Amino acid sequence: MRMRSAPYRAGVPCGLLPLLFSGCLGSLEDPDRFLGGSSRDAGVSVPDLGTPASCPDVLTNILAGTQAPRGCAQTNCHSSAANAMGLDLETANIIDRLSDTPSSTQCGSVPLIDSDNIPNSLLLTKLGPGPYRCGEQMPTGAVLTDFEVSCVTRYIEEGLGEVDAGVPAPDVGVPDLGPIDGIAVEAEAMTLTSPFRTQTAANASSGMFITQPLGVINPDPTATNGIGRAVFDFTVPNAGPARVFGRVRATIPDGDSFWVRVDDGPYLQWNDLFFLSSGNWVWDAVHDTRIDNGTDAVEVFSLTAGAHRLEIVFREANAQLDQIIITQDASFTPPGS
Repeated sequence: MRMRSAPYRAGVPCGLLPLLFSGCLGSLEDPDRFLGGSSRDAGVSVPDLGTPASCPDVLTNILAGTQAPRGCAQTNCHSSAANAMGLDLETANIIDRLSDTPSSTQCGSVPLIDSDNIPNSLLLTKLGPGPYRCGEQMPTGAVLTDFEVSCVTRYIEEGLGEVDAGVPAPDVGVPDLGPIDGIAVEAEAMTLTSPFRTQTAANASSGMFITQPLGVINPDPTATNGIGRAVFDFTVPNAGPARVFGRVRATIPDGDSFWVRVDDGPYLQWNDLFFLSSGNWVWDAVHDTRIDNGTDAVEVFSLTAGAHRLEIVFREANAQLDQIIITQDASFTPPGS
């Protein structure tokens, strides 16, 4: 990952488009195949997303909970008596006790709650989809839903005074954001090369996304040995500029990038996704953050009429991709962006 010198505004959190991909070749000439019989019309409004869902009592049910399977303070886990890995979640004042307190050396001494970078808190990264700095995902008896993890995040933010208590947490469901003008494809419907794999999440489009959860940073997108790829073949009826948007998520700064190219063009370093998402799904335009040229601009691809290939290549472990949109509409951004 690389820090930006200026804010990048192409991607913001939003829901998904409920689009199911049913083939290998797409075309702007036939948008109904991808968009459920719709193309973007002027004046189409974004549906009402409804009242945000309310969080459960995070302290009682999860962090300091003593009941299986979701309670972290079960008898043999992080209770005051067991104190597994030196972490006591049963004793009162969790936020005050754990804020900026380093974890065990086995976990790299990462702050249990990082007040300067809450998503980096070991407490949160152990609950989410990984990768995990030490051991396995928690709690061991159950996998928390994305909504539950967002509620734990909210509890920590409230405890640190980052947000007002009593304000409902955002609904992390998947609202229908309406029709678009372009090609949309589910990431899991692309042609995947191992070790890219499909994983599930309640708030991912169609409940699935792709990622490469293991591995070291890949500095060479042309490598062929053990480097995951996701490929999508598509056609456009007319020559002209096009942009590519992805619904992406990253949970740590060092796991937030892909290599991207169209046809035989240069590979772009699509990076800094963590600073956009902080563990949430966001829409982001493919942009180039290659350190050698210092650019961070949205990439505009010059396409000829006819067939093309989009290629997404592993760069950092655990960067996650849910859906892709390809559009030649210069005014388009994913609804809500």
